[in-house]
Amino acid sequence: MSAQSRPGIWRRFLLPVGIVVGLWLVTDVVLTSVVRQPFPFAESRFYKPVMNLLARTRILSLLGGGLLIYPILYWQGARLGERLLGTVSLPLTYMVTAILRATAFFPLPEAVYYGFNIITLGGFFLQFVTASVADLLCRLWERRHGGSRPLLRPAHIAGILVGLVAGFVLLVWNGGATGFYLYQRGYELLFQ
Repeated sequence: MSAQSRPGIWRRFLLPVGIVVGLWLVTDVVLTSVVRQPFPFAESRFYKPVMNLLARTRILSLLGGGLLIYPILYWQGARLGERLLGTVSLPLTYMVTAILRATAFFPLPEAVYYGFNIITLGGFFLQFVTASVADLLCRLWERRHGGSRPLLRPAHIAGILVGLVAGFVLLVWNGGATGFYLYQRGYELLFQ
């Protein structure tokens, strides 16, 4: 897409990212509110299914939101840097909300460290995978419709490998205990 035909930043980046982040924040706020004040809703037969839906939507969008936002930005004409920033917008949003919530319990430096928790870091690294896969799918669709961009690039392979290895170490290996142990050791070194 040429610079002359590229839509403005509002349409190609801010609006799509704002909608996705806004929906995630609404889900986060509703989930947090229901967890803090479950009554009288907790007595309803809908409580468990609604809580499960909200919690799963929140975590799956955090870990895999790049599969949604990257193609939207790609087809809106966003530049590569904008697409990548959009892809990590949900982990960054989660990090900011985690820091804000943690300031109620910890001094600011510890709250900031808390914001870089395993879920944030795992979500961030998994976006390498989602961005690479989404870019491959967009390029594949483009090629099938007459485009000539190369399909597979070294950056795709690197993004998938780095994302999978880091995501595995942080979130899956040893049930996530290894990543959490490293995170806790970092806390001890910095704050005790």
